[in-house]
Amino acid sequence: MLKFDQAFGLLPTGVPGGEQALELSDAGVDALGLGCDKFDWFNSGTTTTDRRASHYGHTSQVRQYATNLKVMTPLQLAEKIKDVWSRIEAPPVEDMRSMRWESGAEAAKAFTGVKPIDVDIESVGFEVATPLMNLPARAAAAYLGPYMLSLLDGLVIQENAGFPVDIMTRPHTLATMSAPNFWTDTVGPNLPPECQEVVGEVAAMIVAHRVALALTDKNVAKFERLIRAVRRALEH
Repeated sequence: MLKFDQAFGLLPTGVPGGEQALELSDAGVDALGLGCDKFDWFNSGTTTTDRRASHYGHTSQVRQYATNLKVMTPLQLAEKIKDVWSRIEAPPVEDMRSMRWESGAEAAKAFTGVKPIDVDIESVGFEVATPLMNLPARAAAAYLGPYMLSLLDGLVIQENAGFPVDIMTRPHTLATMSAPNFWTDTVGPNLPPECQEVVGEVAAMIVAHRVALALTDKNVAKFERLIRAVRRALEH
């Protein structure tokens, strides 16, 4: 049995994808049917009608999220990344000065002065580079795009081949996106809303593929927090 408080979250820890999100939504509707909104449990001053409308709105959001997640494939999401990231320009050269000594000349060449959408994710320079936690925030936000593309590409290859091939870039992308200050310091202040939305969708895709990505419940919880942070930002 799902806990009632889980019914109004986006995804609880351990829930992998769209089917379970639909189950959460149904649980929320069932709880509402039992009269859970009869009382103002938190003394917020709202009426029963207000509380029911708010909670039905939350369950609708969960169902919309679940529907989107069920129909979008990694390849389709990759195309969306390419579209929204095509408007992101290359960061200033001074932001990239640390690349050479951190990741080598090939990595510096792959990134410096190159629009994120034009970074060759199959190049040696990209595959050996793990810069997102060390670059200035505006550069890290910009170059998150190709790393998310690489992650999705790796999921497709793994599904077909049976094993992962993005040995260095995958853990780097996952660690960066799940870092505690990733949203507040990097994505939120430095990416437009359409890119923020895609970051949330990639995070949802990561949760949906938690088994393939070997994520623990603790890992999943970090990505769920990111999803919620994106949703809150886009609602304001």
